[in-house]
Amino acid sequence: MTAVVTVAFALAFFALILVSIALHEIGHMLPAKAFGVRVPKYFVGFGPTMWSVTRGETEYGIKWIPLGGFVRLLGMYPPGRPHRTVTRLSALADGAREYEWSEISDADVRDERLFYQKKTWQKLVVMAGGPMMNVLIAFLLFWAILALHGTYRPQPVVAGVQDCVIYADRADPTCTPQDPTSPAKLAGLAVGDQIQSFNGTAIADYRQLVQLIRANLDGPATVVVERGGQQITLATVNTVIDGVPDLLDPGKTVAAGWFGVSPEVALVQGGPVEAAGQMGS
Repeated sequence: MTAVVTVAFALAFFALILVSIALHEIGHMLPAKAFGVRVPKYFVGFGPTMWSVTRGETEYGIKWIPLGGFVRLLGMYPPGRPHRTVTRLSALADGAREYEWSEISDADVRDERLFYQKKTWQKLVVMAGGPMMNVLIAFLLFWAILALHGTYRPQPVVAGVQDCVIYADRADPTCTPQDPTSPAKLAGLAVGDQIQSFNGTAIADYRQLVQLIRANLDGPATVVVERGGQQITLATVNTVIDGVPDLLDPGKTVAAGWFGVSPEVALVQGGPVEAAGQMGS
């Protein structure tokens, strides 16, 4: 049964990849049509045609080899320049140009229906339409996941306080009597404390707190927490410099400030703004 489910999900995933390819090509086709470019073909897949239908001047269809797709825009190859040096690459381009121009009519040229006849900004919009469709798909997926399920995110609430400073180059993570006490323990943080500010900067989320601690290096740190409904200013201590995972590349270690707290993690739902923020990260 497990194998059947795995195959079913694999086929569904592959089908959705084809849908994303189809949407990518629509991202090219829609602005091309809007700017008046003649679009004779729009297909998902390659090879022999499985099914097609013509609507207006465009043939839409599916081909047998489901490994991509294409939209054909007339005029991608402008007329060749005379008296130029012929290379293997230019010979291939000439062959493609000859095939394309066999389908171009005088009316297409006269009415400026060809891609190369369009203004530069219009050509850029057409070429960027496909990648921008991919970005839109990613945004909608992020938004759907955040809205329907949510993501687990660390919160600026203390889940644990490390007893001592154990530097990144040490293999044994167990504290010994010789290890210095962690800054968080010296400051008096306790499990359940909600961190309100760090060196006078109000804390909105845990990522902001991490960035402030890292930038503090081994400087003094004053933390205000909410504990039992009261605002408490803890003792000022110095953070320490240690090797910590890079925020954008966790496999890389960088030297930065370290405090010694671990956060609570909560399932948080969000909307389009949060989705855009996650995409940016």
